[in-house]
Amino acid sequence: MAETLVRILLQLQRDGVQMFIATHNYVLLKAFDIQKTPDDNIRFLSLSHDGETGRIGYSDGENYHDIVPNEISEAYTYIYDEEMRRSIGELRERGYEKLC
Repeated sequence: MAETLVRILLQLQRDGVQMFIATHNYVLLKAFDIQKTPDDNIRFLSLSHDGETGRIGYSDGENYHDIVPNEISEAYTYIYDEEMRRSIGELRERGYEKLC
């Protein structure tokens, strides 16, 4: 579904339509990153809040991986790591130590 939406939005952009999209959806962000071509005019922007200073910061780039820090990516990495730990624990409980 995200791939179809991104394909449509990229074509609109290629036809001269300017748009701003705000999302926390990792799949949508990566779909844009994967499907865009060097000729597409796509920018990724991330806003962040510094709890100590109270300042608002930003990071931007032409590619999703240019965004540092990237809270969305960090959240998905955390979920993936936890799922892997759980799966490895289950494999160990079932006696598959050599696989772990």
